[in-house]
Amino acid sequence: MNSDDDTKLYAIVAKELSINRREEGLWTKAFALENGDERATKARYIRERVDFLKRSRNPGRGQDESTSPDTHAVPEVAHQRKAVPPVGATVQVAPWARFFARTIDLGVVTVLVFVAGVAMEMSLPTWSLGPLQAVLLGFLVFGIALLAYEAIALSEFGTTIGKAAFGLRIRTERGGVLDTASAFRRAFWVWVSGNGCYLAFPTASVFFWWRGYRLLKATGSTPWDKRAGTAVTQGSVGSFRFLAGASVSVALLVGTLLLATLSKQAFKQEFRAATSILDQLHGTPTRRGLSDEEFFGAAPSGRGLSDEEVFGTAAAKQ
Repeated sequence: MNSDDDTKLYAIVAKELSINRREEGLWTKAFALENGDERATKARYIRERVDFLKRSRNPGRGQDESTSPDTHAVPEVAHQRKAVPPVGATVQVAPWARFFARTIDLGVVTVLVFVAGVAMEMSLPTWSLGPLQAVLLGFLVFGIALLAYEAIALSEFGTTIGKAAFGLRIRTERGGVLDTASAFRRAFWVWVSGNGCYLAFPTASVFFWWRGYRLLKATGSTPWDKRAGTAVTQGSVGSFRFLAGASVSVALLVGTLLLATLSKQAFKQEFRAATSILDQLHGTPTRRGLSDEEFFGAAPSGRGLSDEEVFGTAAAKQ
């Protein structure tokens, strides 16, 4: 193919860009390879798009049929869209963009659940649960809120607050918007397979994040996307927007970790207090420690030891 043909192919690509009909999968790939640089992304996209048109052009087609870039620009775009289905775009999305987006969504849901919990406690001051029941209830409410938030957002808008910050959209393999059942199924498997239901957060969650990262890098997809039949695409995101989103994500992650630590400490204190009350109800002494003889059952029979004897302050017998 001579230089004139190359020029015509570049004209076709320029026409596509002018009418905003670029191939999102190829653009996302270029964006990831150029680390989010807008100008470098555009240059790489143009080169690879032209290379694709060269490979896809029928060698038997006459010169007369390829001389008009304006008349063949749209058919070439349609041909490319058939050749590369939307699911291929899943490979191109940077794992860190997906991680930061999920962290923002986690922070949003955590804040909503925390505010709802504080409001409930203020409105129902006499309603109290044991420490274990409170933890189980909080885990259940958080899980339901997270699944509902993601399922509703994906089925209605195709994205969430965190994903929108990084230009991410969740579509079906054919490019359509998810229905509610598919969105809920994907949210459920993300919660279970991608985050371990946030049990023993953050220790166990880090393992699931690392595993998801390895699978995404190795296969170009994730288990939850395969189960739900979904594809992840990413639009153009500038460097400033990416850094701002990453900063918000890190701040929310730190806040979530701090809140989780405080919750664990509060649970331990409430559990100790509940244990102390149960000991008093069952008649177990709690005001003084036991001597080694009492603890191991070797105290003299017939009487218990006085406080003075336990602490070594009894007067010696004459």
